Order: sequence, then structure tokens, then C-alpha cells
Amino acid sequence: MAAVRSRTAAIGVLCGGLLLAGPAGAHPEGQTPYRYVVAPAGVTSAGPPEPGASTQPIGRPGFAGTTDNQMQLTLPAGALPPRAGEQGVRVALDQQDPALLPALPRGFEPEGNVYRVSLTYAASGAEVTRLAVPAPLGLTAPAAPTGVLQLVGERWQPVPYTPVAADEGFSSVVLLQTGTATFLQVYDPASAQSAPAAAGASPPPQPSSALAPTAQAAPRPGPGGVLTYAAALVLVTLLGQGIVRRRRRKALPAAP
Repeated sequence: MAAVRSRTAAIGVLCGGLLLAGPAGAHPEGQTPYRYVVAPAGVTSAGPPEPGASTQPIGRPGFAGTTDNQMQLTLPAGALPPRAGEQGVRVALDQQDPALLPALPRGFEPEGNVYRVSLTYAASGAEVTRLAVPAPLGLTAPAAPTGVLQLVGERWQPVPYTPVAADEGFSSVVLLQTGTATFLQVYDPASAQSAPAAAGASPPPQPSSALAPTAQAAPRPGPGGVLTYAAALVLVTLLGQGIVRRRRRKALPAAP
């Protein structure tokens, strides 16, 4: 039998201050194809996760993603800060096992892989310390998360996120503001149990008290830029395409 955690999610994405939402329903974990680094007990992985690497031009919009579509980074024009002698930035996307990183706050469980982003200038290899304009980063989840954490030093800290749900696919969108960042979607059983279970339209999953200060229904742009309506539409389209491709793959049966 597949491991099941019945949860609700909602379609939401910030379009220059506009939140688009739609109905969602319960989602049993393990029935949506997902590529785990290490799958939970009772759940079969759809295969090993795949990395992504590309060089993006400075000064123009760009897009980078893993070849399995589980990470998708949309770079607005001007997001990559200029540097003398540099024409592009190398984007490296990787997925890791949560068990190999610092422990999560008490009560939280990992929802899928750890996602790591690294931006370096193509010519010199110097690290991009901070983006000039925050960039939307889509993170696929095997089921609806109740929060997103970012690893800062040796501690996980909650960050604003937008839950995105479409048919059998779930994702979160965060705003990438630094050149190197590590994110993990998490599930809090306490907050999930308190969520309404009514059929039909449901509100977005509510964060637990531990995530309440920052886990919003939509990300808040930081200094230096906003998520524009056009960028949001591109992001939704890309996430939707990735979800459609995953739906076409037949879900693997769970291990007995």
C-alpha cells in the first residue's frame, strides 16, 4: 500500500500583487510520480532525480531547470548583477537527501528532496552573492507541503512561499534572492490535521505556529524587485507543462 497523508492544497501564484487561487482536494502521497533521492518507506520513486546546469545571459531574461522538471528557475531581466568581463552566469541545480543535512525543527517531516541552487559567473567562477531582482523558483513536491524552509548556516528557517496545485501535481514557488541557496518543502502533521476536510473548494493549507511568521499564501518580493505579472504567467505555464509531463508517466506501484 502507498503511504497516504490526506491533505489539501490550492492553486496560488503572485502576479504583481494578484493572488490567483482555485479549488484543490486531498492528495495521497506516493501516487504522484516523484523522483526521490531516497524514497520514504512504502513509496516507490519514479527514478533517480536529475540535476540541471546551464549558462544564462546577464541582462536578459532566462530560464533554468533540472532535466526531470522538479526544479524550475525563472530569471527576470536584470536579475543577474553585471560584473566586469562577464557575459553570463552558470546555474547549477541539484537535489539532495534531507537526511544528510541538519535536522529539521521538531514536528516537521521532509516533503520530497532538498533543492540546492548555485549561481557563479561563467568566466571567473566567482559566486553571485545576491540577485539584483528576486527570481521565482519552482519546487516540485510529491504531495502538498505545509511550509518551505531554507538552510541558513546550520539551521533551517521558514521562508514565504506560494503553494501551487494542478490535478495530480504539487509545487511550491519561492523567491530566490541569493546566488547560493538550499530549500526543503516540509509537512507538519499538526497543521494538516487542523485543516478543513470539506469536499470541493478548500482554502490554502495553513502554516503551523512555527512557520506562521513567514510562511505566507504568497511570497513577498524583497528589496530590488517584484514578481511581475508577465513573469508569473511564464512561471505558471512552465510549472503546468512540467506537471502535465509528469501526469503522462504511469505512477509506479508502491513497494509491498
